[in-house]
Amino acid sequence: MTGKPFRFLVHMLLLAAGCDGGPPRSVILVTIDTLRADHLGLYGYSRPTSPGLDALATSSTVFDTAVPTCPSTAPSVASILTGLHRASHRVMANSWILSSEVETLAEILKANGYRTVARVANPSVGAELGFAQGFDDFAMPAALVRFGPGMLEGAPLVAEAERLLDDLGSQPFLLWLHFMDPHGPYFPPERYQGLFHVDDYRVAGEGNLPVASNDYGLSVIPKYQAIPGRTAPADYRARYDAEIRSVDDHVSAIVSTLQARGLWDRSLFVLTADHGESLGEHSYYFQHGWYLYDDCLRVPLVIHAPGTIPAGRRVGQSVSLVDLAPTILALLGLPPGKAMEGRSLLPLLRSEAADRPAFAQSYYGDGLVGLRLGRMKYIFKPSDNPAGVRYRATPVPPAPAAAHEELYDLKADPGETRDLLAARPDAGQELRREVEEWLAEQARRGNQRVAEQTQGGPLTPSRVLGDPQLERQLRALGYAN
Repeated sequence: MTGKPFRFLVHMLLLAAGCDGGPPRSVILVTIDTLRADHLGLYGYSRPTSPGLDALATSSTVFDTAVPTCPSTAPSVASILTGLHRASHRVMANSWILSSEVETLAEILKANGYRTVARVANPSVGAELGFAQGFDDFAMPAALVRFGPGMLEGAPLVAEAERLLDDLGSQPFLLWLHFMDPHGPYFPPERYQGLFHVDDYRVAGEGNLPVASNDYGLSVIPKYQAIPGRTAPADYRARYDAEIRSVDDHVSAIVSTLQARGLWDRSLFVLTADHGESLGEHSYYFQHGWYLYDDCLRVPLVIHAPGTIPAGRRVGQSVSLVDLAPTILALLGLPPGKAMEGRSLLPLLRSEAADRPAFAQSYYGDGLVGLRLGRMKYIFKPSDNPAGVRYRATPVPPAPAAAHEELYDLKADPGETRDLLAARPDAGQELRREVEEWLAEQARRGNQRVAEQTQGGPLTPSRVLGDPQLERQLRALGYAN
């Protein structure tokens, strides 16, 4: 559906949701690496990590349970930008290339007269890996291509955003900013390092941890995360929160810049994260990518569009970030991409809308598939990897050889510590059927082709990039041993 009929439908959906304004002119998409929702005040966290985001939430619509398609950066961001799951966009792991055959949000907006610009702080979503397609101006600020403490600090992105906003003027635009601050290694700027006291993060009975010889494992500090002389988990948790406070200030600076330039009230501002971070839950310390528990798989989603969607609204239903690109297009009065699997979230602004299933995958060695539906979480490991591919040379943490299932009631057990599968087999069987049907559909969409392309072994940054400096930075971020 295109043209006037589609715009009329969008207008009616906005009215049904209690909205009374026209489409915004421009889009600012902010993605924050490794930011778990439950460490933000707007999601109930008690420590002052996010005063800026908390204030933003009061004038925005907040989605209480947003689920990325993968707890790993490149696959998750590819889904955000394309509205596709991994079988379709085929970015199966970090350092895989986003195919030029896949249509991105930036390409759609550019075709509709938008100026498209981006600045990213993570090389795994860089131009060399295909993430620049559709952007008129795409770069990683030169100040970020360095190493050591402060490597990921987001101030250069803020400076670039301010310059870009001056250059863009009054034309409609898409500005994508990908901040990296909360990602390990946790080295917040010095002015933030004393904000959170280590003693407040100590857990009874929890001792110091050994440093791993690689970047993976249970009950260890990953090698890339190690801070000299620091082996207490509490030190790392306090630093993680300090990183969040730092990026919160960066986001506040962007908002202030938009307000000062008269863009805030006529723009669509979307903030989310690619995935979270495990801080010791399930003996998984300061890592992400392997498991599908909520510490890594529940992220913030805040949408600010004055006069278009309600201020101060909370959406309780689970949503998937695969739905974000079609939602942005719907808010702009544009149809979704032809191949998009995601669906606009606008109907969920009506309280009577039903829960949607939110699927996620983690193929790092054990092929986990997760389904969030309402208050229930189902995790399934098929006996064989659905894609036929292992992405890490070392299978750590160990994966069970046989099919494995877990079931959690997240309202009663938000920490996912009590597996209910034995007590509620009917619920488990129902959700398993949904997962199996979804996996069959994903297989039809291209998983087998991906497997065939990688029978020679797992792709590594050196096989994809060829830029020694970026390879070194990927290694420093734990993306390659």
